[in-house]
Amino acid sequence: MMKKVVHIAIVSLFIIVIFSSIKSQASATHLPIRINGNIDFSEYATKGDGSYNNPWIIENLNIDGSDTRYCIFIGNTTDYFIVMNCNLHDAELFRYRIDFIEGSGIQLYNVTNGNISKNVVIGNGWGIYLNYSDGNKISENNISNNVDGIHISSGSDNILIYNSVQSNEDNGIRIGQSDNIKISDNYFLNNRYESIHLENSNTTTISNNHGQSVNLLNCNSNFIINNSLSGITLQACLNINIKNNNLSTGGIGIYGDNVENWNTHSIDSTNLRNERPIYYWINQNGGTIPLGVSQIILANCTNVIIKNQDVSSSNHSGFGISVAFSTKIIVENNIASYNSYGIHIQNSSNNVIQNNTISHTYDGIQVIGSNNNIINGNIVDNNNEGIGLTDSNGNTIVNNMGSSNWAAIYLHSSSYNNISYNTASNSLRNNGILIQWSSDYNMLYKNTILDNFEGIAIWGSSNNLVSNNMVSNTISSNDSELYSSIGIFIFYDENTTVRENTVISTERGIYNWNSNYTLISENHVSKNIYYGVGLRTSENITIVNNDISSNVKGVYLNYSKNITLSNNVLNYNECDVLLQDSTIKTSNGLISDTYYVESYSKYYIGILTLVIIISLMIVLISNKRKKEPEYKM
Repeated sequence: MMKKVVHIAIVSLFIIVIFSSIKSQASATHLPIRINGNIDFSEYATKGDGSYNNPWIIENLNIDGSDTRYCIFIGNTTDYFIVMNCNLHDAELFRYRIDFIEGSGIQLYNVTNGNISKNVVIGNGWGIYLNYSDGNKISENNISNNVDGIHISSGSDNILIYNSVQSNEDNGIRIGQSDNIKISDNYFLNNRYESIHLENSNTTTISNNHGQSVNLLNCNSNFIINNSLSGITLQACLNINIKNNNLSTGGIGIYGDNVENWNTHSIDSTNLRNERPIYYWINQNGGTIPLGVSQIILANCTNVIIKNQDVSSSNHSGFGISVAFSTKIIVENNIASYNSYGIHIQNSSNNVIQNNTISHTYDGIQVIGSNNNIINGNIVDNNNEGIGLTDSNGNTIVNNMGSSNWAAIYLHSSSYNNISYNTASNSLRNNGILIQWSSDYNMLYKNTILDNFEGIAIWGSSNNLVSNNMVSNTISSNDSELYSSIGIFIFYDENTTVRENTVISTERGIYNWNSNYTLISENHVSKNIYYGVGLRTSENITIVNNDISSNVKGVYLNYSKNITLSNNVLNYNECDVLLQDSTIKTSNGLISDTYYVESYSKYYIGILTLVIIISLMIVLISNKRKKEPEYKM
């Protein structure tokens, strides 16, 4: 607690120092300044000669850049200069650059030895923009309500220190293709994205800053030390040194497709999230993570146990547990709530994730590029995806419970997975189990799916087996076929088998749309409002040995061909079989009271005939009028 009080006091003092250093000057209104070479400084500087000990000074000016797209533009200079105590505003950022001008309060292009200090830079495209400029200093400025507060592109050895950077539309500081930058003792507040975004930039030091998140993309050999931030993100980075940071909610997030993006960093337990240590283990064989940590990251590890931890955060941010390029890891009996991702498994195999409780995250358990893992007995509630697999094969998902998620279980481009004995409930506008896009040869067996928008949905995949599941949904109030509750939905699929399921109390029981070679057999389908089994624009479907009873329509075929109906029991439906522009190949053993055939084409032909008759009558009347003689008076 004392540490937090001291931290607040330091931040408050820091803000006071920055704002008191930006003195209120009697700024003179001035036209925008454009300097193209050392020779131009003498026209605008009030003192100095451009030397190290006597730099040019441009000061105490109020410049509106709305007409020129810049307030101060300095290009192609090597003289020493200072721009200080100026009010620079309203230089709008345009899509296309003209004469190297980007729409900035201050822009330096191909400049060295500049010092931008104690200015108010507000309402511009880029607040302060450095392009191809090295060895400059930006200090003690108040930078707010720009697109990016400070933007540096292709410039190295610059110093950014003691600036207040607030309420900018994108980032506080954005740096690309620049090395050896020092970013220190800056204060950030209410910038839309990151406080600091660093891209393709190396050997940069970020220290003693206060504010929001820091994001590094494709960076190498940088230092992030002694900052107070919401979080730190590393994307495809190498050799990042992270120490002594106090992180409020986001913790440390690592992304990357190669093991080197995960296991080459130096991250020790002096980094805190919510006042508790972050543990980062790499290249470890065996061991158990100590209790009391706030976040866990494993990379290239084997036989490690993560057990009985509470890695919850707040504000739906950060990772609870990350496991990458690892095998035989046990993740058991943990709590992970209010993170972005509760448990993240990437490029890892033969791990066990069991008996964890995960709620109020974006993804509860996220599995990417990982095979042959067991996900067993977890509780995943109130997440976007309870359990999500992407590009992951041969996993076993059993005995999990998911409630009030967008999808309790979600597969994308994942095949040969076993999804059995799970319970998915109360996703009233979403999915119980959703299998999507090239997810083939999966087995969905004996799952209980209750009160979801779509119970089980399989889209754009093939050769999946849906067997012995119990699906019962509430009824949606929307009458559209795309936006109403469906028990089992097969969409743009091939060779799906739907067998021995119970589907009751939905709007559409089993619905096969634009899918071919589906086998629908031995299902009990009853008490569905629109129909028990429905086909639309589908071919070569076999509907056999089903009990389809007490629905409004038993079997509904719409624009479907080569349908086999065989040995089905259809009782107590208002209409047992309804065909609309569809053909049945065989209907052996059909037990039915009512059987209707409708064709939309007869209505189309009738309407077309009527239109032709009316057109002919109009032509005849018109010709008759032309032939009538004119009478002159």
